[in-house]
Amino acid sequence: MAGRFSYISSVGIFVMIFYAILVFVYLIASNHNSGWDLSRTGANTLDVKTKNVLESLNFNVEIIIFDKTGENKAMEILDLYCAESRHVTCRIIDPDTRPGIAAQYGVDRYGQGVLLGRHRQCLIDSVTQENLTNAILRLKRDKKKVIYFVNGHGERDIAHEQNSGISQLRYDLAANDYDVFPLLLMRYHEIPRDADLVIVAGPRKSFLQEELAMVRTYLGSGGNMLFALEPGGEAGLTGVLEEFGIVLDNGIIVDTFSSMAGGDNTAPVVTMYGDVPALQGFSYATFFPTSRALLIMNDLPSGVEVNWLARTSDRSWSEHDFIALFDGLDVYPDEHENKGPVNVAVLAEKELDNKTVSSVMVFGDVDFLTNAYLNISGNKDLAFICINMLLDQGSLITIKDRPAQDRPFILTPSQDRIIFWVPVVVIPSLIMLVCLAVLFIRRRA
Repeated sequence: MAGRFSYISSVGIFVMIFYAILVFVYLIASNHNSGWDLSRTGANTLDVKTKNVLESLNFNVEIIIFDKTGENKAMEILDLYCAESRHVTCRIIDPDTRPGIAAQYGVDRYGQGVLLGRHRQCLIDSVTQENLTNAILRLKRDKKKVIYFVNGHGERDIAHEQNSGISQLRYDLAANDYDVFPLLLMRYHEIPRDADLVIVAGPRKSFLQEELAMVRTYLGSGGNMLFALEPGGEAGLTGVLEEFGIVLDNGIIVDTFSSMAGGDNTAPVVTMYGDVPALQGFSYATFFPTSRALLIMNDLPSGVEVNWLARTSDRSWSEHDFIALFDGLDVYPDEHENKGPVNVAVLAEKELDNKTVSSVMVFGDVDFLTNAYLNISGNKDLAFICINMLLDQGSLITIKDRPAQDRPFILTPSQDRIIFWVPVVVIPSLIMLVCLAVLFIRRRA
């Protein structure tokens, strides 16, 4: 009886120890996630830059992706972020079943996402490691970036809800963690020092000399400005822009490719974009109703570099005969008019010293930013890419995609014969011989 009790006790103790080991292993595994990336390109591993950002993360971040639920490739990269940091959580929401939440965060198509943290939010256009990591960097900033919209010269109003206003742009900028304010230059002696970006959207009246001096002072201290200037007026800004190597053409772009695509020939459809990192992979068509051409000086001022960002097709030109154009008469390019492709957006950067760069971006049209056109095709995407270029220079990181590569394993004829003979013939034959040998030995015994 005592022996039986001792046996049962030993078994019970052994089972308890076994389950205690299992619990211990589970606790270790749940708190120390580890894995092995066997892909050749490291497609299933976070970049070192991302790991450094997540390691220094000291607040909770929720990532919400708006896409079809079920099998989703976005979840693969989201799982890597969640495994790397306890501060990151993620979920996928179907915008068709939860349209209210999608509208709350300004989401208008599948694949977009929003990152929430520190009572702020940041919208991303697609789920890539670069977009996610840069969004976290924006949330980590001590303060929001500040954008001022100049008014007082007939500019488009950020409070105007009608088609000609740019209130939708203001709402979308606020949804991307930017502070947006109007700026009446006449009330100031200088542009506010907290201005990270100043936007001049379609002025109809000329700037005063005192205002131009404020603009030059701001740019001379490393400021960033975006000008959207309609044809027929330069608002006295010609001299400022020429200091950055940009010349305004006084015509209106006519693009017969646009009329072939079903649109008006004075509303160019743009599909050509500059060779700058922020625009790599950007393939949406954009529309610029009644746009002017922008020229780049052959001899640029000292320290200035200018790149074109968007340009029209080779079927376009800058028409200077406004009367014939708007009377519906047939117009054709003459030898004095700039022929396409012509620039509708350019970026100029002036190096002030080794650490300070001043940036000026110019669009030959303001209508594409208005409520009437902002959400058409890729207009909003291009606008936000360009604004982020001006605001995030030097503060964000670039992470190259590392897609998994298929490497087919092609056998040589000799390898093919070996793979057939060894598993199909040799190994079964050896097993058969061993079995026969064992049977023969046991019968003799």
